[in-house]
Amino acid sequence: MPPNQPQELEPVAEAPNLESNQLNSTIAALNVKLGVRNVGIEVWLFPDEDHVQIGYAKADETWQLATPALRGDQITVRSPRARVS
Repeated sequence: MPPNQPQELEPVAEAPNLESNQLNSTIAALNVKLGVRNVGIEVWLFPDEDHVQIGYAKADETWQLATPALRGDQITVRSPRARVS
């Protein structure tokens, strides 16, 4: 039976939250290492269809690791920070 109360979700959410925090820390560390080199050139990796495309681009007004996002017929760039909280 699925949890019905917010406090019942806490144990279920703990592991994904920890993993997303670790992933965000890794992304932040990579962004710092790339940022100090002041590259300023957009670069994209094009993996096969089973993987997420990732690149280095200006997203949220900052040069950082990014993923493309399709909205309607327009592709925008967004930060790949994990969204679990």
